[in-house]
Order: sequence, then structure tokens, then C-alpha cells
Amino acid sequence: MAFFIEYSKAKLNADADKEYLLGLKEWQRARILGSKAKANQAMKTGDVNGVFNAMKPERYKVKT
Repeated sequence: MAFFIEYSKAKLNADADKEYLLGLKEWQRARILGSKAKANQAMKTGDVNGVFNAMKPERYKVKT
């Protein structure tokens, strides 16, 4: 007997990375992004990828 699961196309949340970081403690955000200043900047601007990618070589940048 085969089971089939119906699903709809997943909806992408453009702010998922920021929402995830908001759920962490401040020291955890700083550890992920490299410093407390970068974590604070990411939370203020909402551009987590931009902060993470700053001054990184192209091959190490997060791409969306």
C-alpha cells in the first residue's frame, strides 16, 4: 500500500534568518556573525547576509 502526502509549494520567508537570530541570545548572535558589532548591525538593518558577507572572498559569501 502506497502512501502519498499532499503538499503545497513552500512559502519562503524573506526574514527567516533575522527571525532565527532574534530567537538567540546576544552572545550566540555575535558568535555566528563574528562580533557583537556585526550582530547589532544585522539586527538594525535586517540585512544579515550583507553583514555576514562583508569583506569575505567571493567563494565564501552566502548567495541567495
